[in-house]
Parts: sequence; structure tokens; C-alpha cells
Amino acid sequence: MAFTSAIFEEILMRGIVFRITEEKLGSYFALFISAILFGAMHLGNPNSSLTAALGLAIQAGLY
Repeated sequence: MAFTSAIFEEILMRGIVFRITEEKLGSYFALFISAILFGAMHLGNPNSSLTAALGLAIQAGLY
């Protein structure tokens, strides 16, 4: 299930959100928006915090 979830997140964030926003706003804004959304998606996880979501946005969303 974790593997399927990871693939879905990548397709959604990189394949759809990033490409659409990149066409409209440019690469830097698209990267920032997709990273913030990626971190926000993880706020629903058990024992998650705003700090953890921000860390995920920076570490996994920007790199």
C-alpha cells in the first residue's frame, strides 16, 4: 500500500500539479507550490505536525 501511495503522490504532484503550474507561472513558482502541497498532504498522517510537514516540503518537495 505504501508503494502505491508513493507512486500516486509522485504522479499527482510532479506529473500534474507541477507541469500545469509550470506552464502558467514558471518553474520556480511551480516548484514552490508543488513542495508546499506535498508537505500539506502529509499533515493528515498520524502524529504529524506543521514542522514535519515543512520538513517534508523542503526535503522531499524541493530536492
